[in-house]
Amino acid sequence: MGYFGECFEKINYIDYLIRQKNTGAPEDFAEKLQINKDELNEYLNFFRKNFNAPIIFNPQNRTYEYQSPGCLFMGWVGATKQNSRKAYLMSPDY
Repeated sequence: MGYFGECFEKINYIDYLIRQKNTGAPEDFAEKLQINKDELNEYLNFFRKNFNAPIIFNPQNRTYEYQSPGCLFMGWVGATKQNSRKAYLMSPDY
């Protein structure tokens, strides 16, 4: 599968577990992902910073969750007349 394929699968799995509110405590979440806690924090901070993902830890339920409904999305968004300016602004070639 390769490195990028593995990263993509891990990102999708992290998002899935957070949406299901089934991560457990940080130690449990890291174990489910077969990574250490420092790597888990790197992923979560990356999602917060680069995707504006509103990830919080709920101590009552002992799980990570999104503060508002949603999910991570990584895919192609074609430009239409309605979103062509936004697609242009998101382009790394501005």
